[in-house]
Parts: sequence; structure tokens; C-alpha cells
Amino acid sequence: MRYLIGAIWFCELLAMTIVASPRLARAAEEWPVNEVFWVEVTDGPLNIRTCPDVRCDISVSVDRPRQISRVRQGGRIKVLEVVAATSPSGCVNDQCLWGRTAYGFVHLGFVKLLDDPVFFGTLGCPDSADHCLLVDRNQQAAFFVRCSGNSCTIIRATWISTGRMNAPDARDVTPTPLGLHRTTRQLATRTMEGYEADGDYYFLPDIHFVTYFDLVERLNRNGGYDRGMAIHEAYWHSSFGYSGGVSHGCINMSADDAEFVYSFAPLGTQIVVY
Repeated sequence: MRYLIGAIWFCELLAMTIVASPRLARAAEEWPVNEVFWVEVTDGPLNIRTCPDVRCDISVSVDRPRQISRVRQGGRIKVLEVVAATSPSGCVNDQCLWGRTAYGFVHLGFVKLLDDPVFFGTLGCPDSADHCLLVDRNQQAAFFVRCSGNSCTIIRATWISTGRMNAPDARDVTPTPLGLHRTTRQLATRTMEGYEADGDYYFLPDIHFVTYFDLVERLNRNGGYDRGMAIHEAYWHSSFGYSGGVSHGCINMSADDAEFVYSFAPLGTQIVVY
């Protein structure tokens, strides 16, 4: 019996190699190589799976119950690596490539590639600093800048979500403060909790790569106050780069970008929100 099973698997693998390889070669030309990139779901919602195959389970997290397991239509997620399907059942609509994300794998046949945001204005850091982070609320984008003398360069640009700037209920408007800020504290993980304007309580455990940049007070469930506004990963939504923002005032990023901030912006780094 084991020889029969082995023969069947070999034939299946051989068929995948013969049939799928030309498709893989053609499709691979559409995606960046050896770099991370943003995609937007064009046919959703799109499930996030535990491996690059439609037979694999939908990815869920026990420790982080609100971690996204699917990306909504028009939602955006960052791809860390392009990988091939692990079996013929991983090929859908003549596409056999998947994107590995921080939360699992998404099929690349249902997304489009997003360009990085473009900076508008005069590039530079305040007080002639050698590096800074520029946050564009209107564009919902962030630009990592390094300077040497009078010359400044954007070394990384990404889509983000800042605080809500519009809402039917004025109490839900929580914009990220404009102006110059400095990083004040960094935590590898953090639980965030509090109340919405309508009284609903939210609890978000195990948020990674938290860089605080402003001090504010927010009431928590225990009747005390959490202090700080921060840049951090947001594992519970895919609304990056959309006007208006969705956060309570923090700057939401992908896990990959929040980790980059963690090393790029040590304490005292300037953040300009405009």
C-alpha cells in the first residue's frame, strides 16, 4: 500500500512540475523579487491560510483572537515573500503563486500589486537631524528619511492608517496630532485596551513592535489610564492607505514596517505628522 501511495504522490508531483512550471515562470514576472510589497485584494474577501494551498486551514490565532484571517475586498496586506503552491490544488485560475504575509499565505491570483506612496513637498528633517519619520495624514503614508549634510533620501515608504479624521459621531473622531513629536518609549509587545465613544470595550493583546511618540491618557477597563500614543502593528484590519484613518490616534502599520520603525527610530527620533 505504501508503494502505491508513494507512486500516486510522485505522479501528482510530476504532473505539477510539468503543467505548473510554465505558469509559475510567467506569473513570477508580475511580482517583485527579493523584496516586500503591498497588494490590494481585487476579488474578496480573501482567506489567509496556514500554507500555500487551498486545502490548508484558514489561519487563526489563539493568542490574538482579532487577528485577521481574511482580507476584505479592497483591503491591503504586505507580502514578505512570493512562494509556489505546495501541490496542484494550490493553483487557482491558472495562478500557482502565493504571498507569505505576517499572518499566513494569500493567493496572488486575487490581488493586484500596489505601488509605494510618493512623497510630495520639500524633503528634510527638522533641526538638521540625520533621520526622521514623516507621516502624511491625507495620503495615509509614512516616509523614512535619512540625511547627510544638505542631502536627504527616502529609504522606505509605506501605507499606514492614522487616527480617524471623520466619523458620523464626533466622539469617534480621534485624529493623530499634527506637528513635531519624538519617540519616548519602545516595547516589544503590548496589550492595548479602552473604550469606544459608544461605550464598547476593546481588548487587543500581544501587539508587536510598539514605539511611543506622544503622551496622552486613555481610560482602561480597570478604571485606570493608559498613557501614550504609538506606532505599532495592527493585526486586526487591512485598511492601510485609505483616507480618513481608522485608529484611535496611533499610527497603524504592517508588522514588517512596525519592526522597521523599532530599529529606525530609537528614543528621541523626530516624527513629523502633517
